[in-house]
Amino acid sequence: MRKFLDRHLKHGELKAVAHKAGFHANSVYAWHKGRNKPNVLSTIWFFRALSQHTGKSYELLWLEYLYTIEGKEDAHTKVQEWLQGERNKDKEAFNKDKS
Repeated sequence: MRKFLDRHLKHGELKAVAHKAGFHANSVYAWHKGRNKPNVLSTIWFFRALSQHTGKSYELLWLEYLYTIEGKEDAHTKVQEWLQGERNKDKEAFNKDKS
């Protein structure tokens, strides 16, 4: 979780996002330090607050988090590559149906 949070939040922003999500800042700091792991529901609330705070897509944050858990070096780039690949597939399918 630390790598992911460091990539998306500047110093001092963690507390604001924690409060937006309805958590005490110490709970989120424990996630950041690796002392605790959030459950799925807490992660959902936190990612919604993070999305609102940063203006980043909630869905893309989830994808990037999953790539981070898998240990991908540059999770953000992997998400963008996957998204572009999906767009290309949709475009090809649309062009094929149009023909």
